[in-house]
Amino acid sequence: MLIGYDISSALPPRTGIGNYSLCLARELARLIGREDRDDRLLLWFNSLRRNLPDEDFPDGARCIRRRGRIPGPWLLSAWQALEWPPLESLIGQVDLFHAPATYIPPQRSGARVTTVHDLWFYEQPEHCDRWGGRYLAKRLRKAAGWMDAIISVSEYTARETRERLGIPSERVHVAHPGVDARFRPVALDGARRHPALAGLPETYLLSVSTMEPRKNFPGLLEAYARLLADEPGAPALVLTGLRPAAGAFSAEQTQRLSQPPLQGRVFFTGYLPDDALPALYSRATLFVMPSFCEGFGLPLLEAMACGAPVACSQGSALDESGGAAAWRFDPNDPDSIAATLLDALRDSAALHARAEEGKRHAAKFSWEQCAQKTLKVYRSVVS
Repeated sequence: MLIGYDISSALPPRTGIGNYSLCLARELARLIGREDRDDRLLLWFNSLRRNLPDEDFPDGARCIRRRGRIPGPWLLSAWQALEWPPLESLIGQVDLFHAPATYIPPQRSGARVTTVHDLWFYEQPEHCDRWGGRYLAKRLRKAAGWMDAIISVSEYTARETRERLGIPSERVHVAHPGVDARFRPVALDGARRHPALAGLPETYLLSVSTMEPRKNFPGLLEAYARLLADEPGAPALVLTGLRPAAGAFSAEQTQRLSQPPLQGRVFFTGYLPDDALPALYSRATLFVMPSFCEGFGLPLLEAMACGAPVACSQGSALDESGGAAAWRFDPNDPDSIAATLLDALRDSAALHARAEEGKRHAAKFSWEQCAQKTLKVYRSVVS
């Protein structure tokens, strides 16, 4: 079969969904290239100016790349309002098309597959970007019934998808994301030398995420201020990811960053290149994920794979992705977050034990397994 795959979300700067799209495409290409079948993978990316980054996709007839140069907002608007242009006019006829970032195009023929990463945009639409959650909320509800298969990144998201969208169970499949091989412990001296980490303190608590309201950074800052009240010598707090979006912090919270006890203790790195992240994770005293809701929570596993102990919110898919290795807290209660961080920081033996358990847990998730399950879904809907 000829498999169409939208890799546009892999264009940098990449979010978690972009990393998912890239890593899965790379592993699918490898699997298809090794098999004795006549399957082909057509990677389509659409961008007016940006180029697809160099990746180790195999060249040749089994893996094809095709580019579109239509302005993204124009294309999404046309899909939303007009159901046009059809996929076939962009990439030609395919047996199956997979929209891994849930940007589902109008499709005239062939099997239809999309990945649902989370459904938070139905919970807090007012906090969503126009071309992010707000677009996906409208598009997915309209297109979900057309899908031959929906791939969910966790059992939690699969349940949400079935219940909220009314999709029959047999059409919803779970394929957990993997942890890329580059995420492994980096020696401390090597971590110090990475140029992207220049200026960071020697010890720190770390959180890595796009800074949007559901990630609960204001709650983390409040909890960190309370932690410093009980433990003035606690490590600094490093926040990494795309710069704070509108609504991520209030004016009052922004002002607090320039006043004690947070003044000089909180560091924003902005978006970091992929090759900086293993060193960043490896140096962290503790990785913290305070989200109100996650569809999976891949940074949690990346941190574990690099040897960082982790603490995260209870509930949503983090119960699934964090396993027994993570400390857990109530994301709605800054006192709960602060108390959990304090308990972890005061127990060096537990920090070491959780870090070792985390490495074992992260090793259970691989992109090869994700690609194998995804390919199985493809073949189940293409007769």
